[in-house]
Parts: sequence; C-alpha cells; structure tokens
Amino acid sequence: MVRVKEVLVLEDTSFLDEKLSSGAFELTFRKMIYIMAGGLMSYKLIDSYKAPDILLGVIIIGVALALAFYPAKSLRLESIFVGAFSYLLGGFFTPDLDKVKNMQKQQKKPKPKTKIETVKNTDRDC
Repeated sequence: MVRVKEVLVLEDTSFLDEKLSSGAFELTFRKMIYIMAGGLMSYKLIDSYKAPDILLGVIIIGVALALAFYPAKSLRLESIFVGAFSYLLGGFFTPDLDKVKNMQKQQKKPKPKTKIETVKNTDRDC
C-alpha cells in the first residue's frame, strides 16, 4: 500500500506576502517586486540592442518570473538560489569525509617520546 505524503507549507506573516488580487492567479507584493525589478533591469539591457545584453536581459526576466510564479513548497525558490550561490562560493571548502577520518585516526595515536641530549650529555625525556 502506498501512502501519499503532503508537504506542510508554513507561510511567513510578512507584509511582502499580502495578497493584492484574487483572480485567476495569486499576486502578492513579493511577486510584484520580483516582476517589476526584473522587468526594469532587463528592459534597460534589452533596449541596448546588443546580443550579450539582450541574452542577459532575457535571463534576468526569466529568473524574475521563476521567482514570482514558482509554486509554494516547503522551500521558497529564493532560498534554493541562496543555498546554491553559497555552495558555489564556499563549496570547495567543504571537508572530505575520508580526509577527516584519516586526520582523526592520526590524532589518536600518541606521540613517541624523544630523547634530547643536552650540553652535559644527560638525556631528558620529552
């Protein structure tokens, strides 16, 4: 027998999540900010009529629309973007588990005592 699990979505009680309309789709203040900011940035880039700027403008408006209309799940899309960005910035600092285990094994071994000779040929234990 298969059990269907539903994800519990806890929405923030922020002024950014206030519903502005109740039509065919839900529009919140947060979604409107994403669409307007993405539209303004991409408009100036697309208006320059240069191929790289047009491509960047299309990417920006695509990300803005994805942020605005991504379905509600347990994680917001901006949280996923922040996590991916922080992984790309600091992901190479993530320790390798095999190296960590080897270092722990090496630290557990006691250091052998060495003898140091002094000027008067007397041995000292360290």
